[in-house]
Amino acid sequence: MPDFRLQVALAGLGGEPEGGLALVDPEDGRRLIVAASPSARLDGVRRGMTSVAATSLAPELVVREVDRAALAAIHQEFETAVRALCPVFESAGDGVMYALFDGLETRYGEDGAGGFLDDLREVAEDLDLPARVGLASTRFASRAAAVMEGRLPAFGVAAITVPPGEEAAFLAPLPSQLLPGAADVIETLGQLGVRTLGAFAALPRQGVARRWGTRGTALHRLARGEDRCTLVPTREPKAFEVLVHSEYPITQTEALRFLLKQPLERLIGALDGQGLAARALAWELNIEGSETVHRTTHAASPSASLGLWSDLIAVGLEGLALQGGVQSVRLEAVGVGPRPASQERLTGPKSAPPGARSVTLAHLAAELGPEGYGAQQPAPSVWPERRQAAVGASPTGKSARGAAAAKRQQKLLQKGELWVPDRCPEGGLTPALRRVHPAEPIDVETRGGRPSRFRHRGGWFRVDRTHGPWDVSAEWWDARGERARRTFQVEGPSGVARIHWERTAVSEGWFLGAWLD
Repeated sequence: MPDFRLQVALAGLGGEPEGGLALVDPEDGRRLIVAASPSARLDGVRRGMTSVAATSLAPELVVREVDRAALAAIHQEFETAVRALCPVFESAGDGVMYALFDGLETRYGEDGAGGFLDDLREVAEDLDLPARVGLASTRFASRAAAVMEGRLPAFGVAAITVPPGEEAAFLAPLPSQLLPGAADVIETLGQLGVRTLGAFAALPRQGVARRWGTRGTALHRLARGEDRCTLVPTREPKAFEVLVHSEYPITQTEALRFLLKQPLERLIGALDGQGLAARALAWELNIEGSETVHRTTHAASPSASLGLWSDLIAVGLEGLALQGGVQSVRLEAVGVGPRPASQERLTGPKSAPPGARSVTLAHLAAELGPEGYGAQQPAPSVWPERRQAAVGASPTGKSARGAAAAKRQQKLLQKGELWVPDRCPEGGLTPALRRVHPAEPIDVETRGGRPSRFRHRGGWFRVDRTHGPWDVSAEWWDARGERARRTFQVEGPSGVARIHWERTAVSEGWFLGAWLD
């Protein structure tokens, strides 16, 4: 699947936005663009560009973070569909799949390999994602055939099938950019005028080995059509589920919780014993004389905590109105993956109990209902991808995070601690702190020990409101004398600034340390 991350994001948005779409890696602190849609590329957005620079270049650009959960879910659906066609395949991740056609000749009969490739393409189309397919006797040649589908005039628009033994001839005219994980090698080859796999294969093997070592030798073999990598079949994922029957129909929630206690212990114990964790639990209630009830309980993060899942199931049962007696219950772990590592804090306040956020969210969902829980609204942030994303909010339209921040600011005001005012409109950017380094000297007029106005670079700035002071002293042990600093945050018609009075062993005076805009 070409541009797998981008195609999954476009499918989630229902198509390409008018201003184009760009993706950033949420784990990369540099916030670099990793994929861009055709409309975004037409506006000059390129990979490796920062998200701020991209939105400056294309103001209508939509920026999103890569949704790894959505990628994993789509890839899992892709694997399940391919497994129905071919029992032996290897999943390489990022929308790449290697399937083994050997042994399926009888099944496809006259259609042969072409029918197999058509079925693989239909599997991707069922997921509303584009796909390219190719057939060859080696991994590298088959992937090159899939990438070049529809781009080689000799093969037309049909899927490319490389006969056995002709891999080197097929690869020779293809660009060297197809070499996997070799950006530095490709750049060097381009500087030497070697731009095709055939030209790279024609280089002396000893010279390639001296220049790039064993890695270059392996790439050189790929260019010659010699691929030593074999297909490693992907194991079918194990299903973690339990089924329990009741001796008599259960109509009370408390009795149902007691029935689920031991099956839940076995299910979570099986996960924990293999170092795995579940993102959600799907439970199915078979009710006498009524339709089967299906529910899914989600955790805020993957967990294998028996206490957490017991609490979440209990919350889910509280809002359940049984229309009859429950005869059996089936539990299944969903989104199973490696258990995330956790570490308690060594200093500072004690961390919240594991799963506290999940239980809180479950209570909110049960109390507010689907109409009031999870309403979407913009999230203010410096980064475009965070600012354009939608976050959950209460029915009042204000997010819980925003309410908590306002409450925290009010508490800091009462304590006389440092406070950053929020003067931005609804959905706008929060004020940014611009530090002045080194601090610039200013003239300050005071009234009652507090600044009333100050002069900076020839202009006077009126002060209508002050916060502070906050006093800091240091180096009292030094023979040259103690250093002291008193900081104020001042507000006026011109904006918000942080100024401080500082005394050292040789001088004292007022300085501008930062401002907010």
